[in-house]
Amino acid sequence: MNIQGIAINADAGLIDGDLEVLGRELDYYRDIGFTHVELSPHGVGAIRGGVLNQERLRELKTLLARYPFRYAVHGPNPLNLMNADPDTLDRPAFIASLEFTAALDAEVMVYHAGRYLAEEDFLLSPQPYPHEEDFLLSPQPYPHAEKREVLWEREKALLYQMGEIAARHGVTIAVENARPYLNAPGYCYGESLVLLARMIREVGHCSVGATLDIGHAYLAARRYGWNLYDG
Repeated sequence: MNIQGIAINADAGLIDGDLEVLGRELDYYRDIGFTHVELSPHGVGAIRGGVLNQERLRELKTLLARYPFRYAVHGPNPLNLMNADPDTLDRPAFIASLEFTAALDAEVMVYHAGRYLAEEDFLLSPQPYPHEEDFLLSPQPYPHAEKREVLWEREKALLYQMGEIAARHGVTIAVENARPYLNAPGYCYGESLVLLARMIREVGHCSVGATLDIGHAYLAARRYGWNLYDG
């Protein structure tokens, strides 16, 4: 295994667009020996209306020039290429996130696997859900199978398109496996490592890979009764 360094996430909620806070965090990370830092464009206020904010990007790069770190990028959490609404900012914000990644000379942009049912739909508003026994504790995503297939194909096609853009920037998109929710089983194919691997294979682009979140994988294995090593 070729370990290139030890990284820490500069939490987007903590930074909340304040570069002074980010500077204090980076001072701390440097002093205790981290070599890599994960940044989020939404955490530093670098994307507005789906467009990269060039002025904020310049301010950020001036700050980062004081430090020896290498960087990775975590795209905005709500990004969801399965979102069919043409009025959403998912696609332009995804592209802006890739531009942000390239501007920091980062090699990887993490993307949360697409969701059949977005977290904001079931976390922020009451929704009726099928009974637990209907899911048989397996990756049986909600909504119905026909719509899931449409959303799967949309994610696959758009990930390939984003991979083409990423390749031009020298960036790899790393699709992250998802955490489970007790009240929305099967909301995301990324709960299953098997389905995540299938998506990456079907996309078939050299600039689209995966990020393994061990904590998410453990929670999903416990939730669904899987053997973690089997996915």
